[in-house]
Amino acid sequence: MRKWTRFLVIGSVVSAAGASGADPIWNYTFDADRLPDTNGSIKNSGGVPYSAFLKTTSGSGTFTSESISNNIYSGSTIDSNNAAWYHRTSLPDELANLNSDTGYTLEARIKIDNIDEDITNAGISAFSIQLDEARGGVDRFWEFGMAKDSGQYKAYLKGYNLNIAATANIDNTGFHIYRVTVLGTTATLYLDGNPTPVGSITDLRTDITSDELRFGDFTGVGDSAFQIDYLSVFDGGAVAPDSGSSTWNKPGSGDWNDAINWLGGVPNAVDAVANFTGAISSAQTVFTNTNVTVGTIKLDNANKYVIGGAGTLTLQTSSGSALINVVQGSHKINLPLNVNSDTNAAVADGATLAISDPVMLAGGTTLTKSGGGTLLFQSTINAPSAATIKINGGVANFDAANNDPDITINVDPATVNLGATQTLGSMVLSLGGNTLRVGRDSSGANVPAKLNVSTLHVTGGGAVNTLEQSLAGNEVRIANTLQIDAGSKLKKQGAGVLVTGAVSIASTGELDLTTGKMVVDYSGASPIAGIRQDLQAGRITTSSASNGTTLGYAEANKIYPSGGSFGGVTVDADMVLVKYTLAGDTNFDEKVNTLDFNNLAGGFGTGSIWTAGDFNYNGVVDSTDFTLLVSNYGKTLPPAASLGSVVPEPASFALIALAPLALRRRKH
Repeated sequence: MRKWTRFLVIGSVVSAAGASGADPIWNYTFDADRLPDTNGSIKNSGGVPYSAFLKTTSGSGTFTSESISNNIYSGSTIDSNNAAWYHRTSLPDELANLNSDTGYTLEARIKIDNIDEDITNAGISAFSIQLDEARGGVDRFWEFGMAKDSGQYKAYLKGYNLNIAATANIDNTGFHIYRVTVLGTTATLYLDGNPTPVGSITDLRTDITSDELRFGDFTGVGDSAFQIDYLSVFDGGAVAPDSGSSTWNKPGSGDWNDAINWLGGVPNAVDAVANFTGAISSAQTVFTNTNVTVGTIKLDNANKYVIGGAGTLTLQTSSGSALINVVQGSHKINLPLNVNSDTNAAVADGATLAISDPVMLAGGTTLTKSGGGTLLFQSTINAPSAATIKINGGVANFDAANNDPDITINVDPATVNLGATQTLGSMVLSLGGNTLRVGRDSSGANVPAKLNVSTLHVTGGGAVNTLEQSLAGNEVRIANTLQIDAGSKLKKQGAGVLVTGAVSIASTGELDLTTGKMVVDYSGASPIAGIRQDLQAGRITTSSASNGTTLGYAEANKIYPSGGSFGGVTVDADMVLVKYTLAGDTNFDEKVNTLDFNNLAGGFGTGSIWTAGDFNYNGVVDSTDFTLLVSNYGKTLPPAASLGSVVPEPASFALIALAPLALRRRKH
């Protein structure tokens, strides 16, 4: 695989932007300890020799000043002095013969501090980079450099005949990134990562071999002063800058809006691409105090990037979806996030993305979390109209309370942990195998959170979906309908109560309440007959049934005629209660005793509901129900974890002996 070769780097090795699929790692690095001495010899770093650029050292060929500050090399010349660094293929490793037939690319990041030379003289330049035939004078392939034109700083590109073919206005207030691509007889100049070229020359020589690359002030006219961050060559093709692609280039924290911190220019536009990759070796913060917009953010470093500041970050594309691509590491977006286009937050296995400031979803947009990693919302989420959060794989944690009925959450399949109360529009569990934990924060602790939605829809079949409500206060309240489609299953676990306005379960769907409680808080006609039919058909069931336990059902006013609390839910007359208990527990006190026998006796032969003794849901109170009651007579419901076989108490046998007479009398 071809690599970029970074000949001169004063700072740390970083990734290159726009390497068009090639491995974008600079494979030679020369920092301040690896620069040549002033006499042109090569310094060592830690005893390891490096070949590098040599420097002209005598006569007028000297720099009048040189320094390294903040990892930037500075050089200057005065009057008739000219000075240059050069690199020849006679120095091993770094510079192979560049082949214009297959193409190559050069990139440099440079700041011009001062230029006296005038561009009207074709042979004059304050600073230039040239690819030549070694020691061949004017036998050059191409040259790009900087000069003045009527007081305006200019960047230019020349061919071997020194005719200027392309120019662009520049300034001396900051660094610029210059890229030259060469293919065949054409060289093209790009500025600051813009994919639109400044211009091209088309008459490159093909009768000489390049074996010298040099940069500096090659004229003896006027003063010049420049700073250079890096100079790099890619010998694997002519690679234009990617459209809108920029890569963070600073090994530390810094300002998003400072071009010095980026390869490819500051990303701040619809569709812009911001790559945060290999520049850092410890946790760093990229801050912006003004609003910025991008279409793509890539986070690919084991060390943490924090994107923060007093500004906002907007995700927006002109077409298609925006992207947050977390390849590795644990990273944080710590400023308000506006999602103006459909967006995919792709978080790879083992990676984490925390969004720690408010998120605003534009109406009609979908924010999709994909990949096996974790997405953590630590602040609020809002939308001005209907919008969707889709969790497709991995884990999503909602640690901040939210209250926006315009937001739908679609899970398919993934794990969702709610560490704070959520009041949303609706929730959909699709394709099976989903886990929804109400009252579980990102640390794994159980907390008193609740879920309020308009509907909960379980669809798409597949493996069992799990609803965990570990604490008694982890209530799930569905204002309208709990809908479970054909082939889909929902298993409720924990002490929290499931409250819904209605229940709709397909013939092959299933709601498993295990050891839990459900409230159907209806309006209009009572749904108790439908609840009984769902229980009889096994559509509402418990996988925890053991040693006489089952699900009981009742109108709330039969259990609490004066009102009361059912698992922490205040009951009223328009509720049907479903509870894990003992068969025979007609009054939901978790015991089977004389009170329950009297209720069964009163309904024997005439009753049709649980509170009258119908314990097998067939709408009739008969000897089968009596047998179920007798088997549990004298028992108290133990904790689910300790259920075991219980031998009937002596009272049970007495009840069996006396029951026929009592039941006959009740019947008549």
